[in-house]
Amino acid sequence: MEKKQTKFYTGQGDKGLTALTPAAQVSKADERVAAVGSVEEIISALGVVKVESSCPIFRGKLERIQKTLRTLSEGLRDPRSGKYVFSAEEIDFLESDMDKMLEVLSPDALTQPLPGGNPQSAYLDLAHTTTRRAERDTVAMDRRYSVPQTFKKYLNRLSDYLLVAARYSDHLHAKAEE
Repeated sequence: MEKKQTKFYTGQGDKGLTALTPAAQVSKADERVAAVGSVEEIISALGVVKVESSCPIFRGKLERIQKTLRTLSEGLRDPRSGKYVFSAEEIDFLESDMDKMLEVLSPDALTQPLPGGNPQSAYLDLAHTTTRRAERDTVAMDRRYSVPQTFKKYLNRLSDYLLVAARYSDHLHAKAEE
């Protein structure tokens, strides 16, 4: 029996519509589409950081963050369902790991250096700024759709985490060059 190929395209996007869930066709201008798109961009940006990293432990942390973001993205697609949740441990993880990185950074390390100290930190800076946009898009979405507080808190903490991780990467890169 021949297997029938499923079409990936529907043509609905040509009309300015997209499916956030199988049952929900919405305008591409909907706040949910912007928020979900921004979160998906963070997931992709972290994929680039993961490929750039030579540290298996850090790659594992990035994958954990990507998985949490995937859950968050699904929750933004269908904010009223309540079935896409993650543990507060994910926020604790970001805070704890950030605190460890901050222990070795000088107080002036976070004073807005120009991105590009090394490839990994540049990609982390890009993920950081994308996360800030995702925060803004999620807050805008929250005006019309109720976004769980844990989602907003996670994105806020992730933004901080990625900035600290970028500076930590610069620190490690500078030490390696000594």
